[in-house]
Amino acid sequence: MPRAGLCHAGGWHPPPCGRLLPKIENVYGSRGASAIALAMRYVIVIAAIAFFLIWDGLYNQGRYLDVTVRELSHVVRYVTGKA
Repeated sequence: MPRAGLCHAGGWHPPPCGRLLPKIENVYGSRGASAIALAMRYVIVIAAIAFFLIWDGLYNQGRYLDVTVRELSHVVRYVTGKA
């Protein structure tokens, strides 16, 4: 019985993996990720940030955003040496 990748004549040939595996395509007929799928990541991140800002503004009077901005300004002053 010949080993995988070897033909009967003794020469080396790569195994026929491409013929055995099904061709996987997305709904647009492409094997790669489409621009729409990649852009959805950014849409989800922007929506999450907008949700946080609205939630903080309505229910916490902007407390978390205020603390975040103050801490970032402290970090910037520390890094730039203007403390």
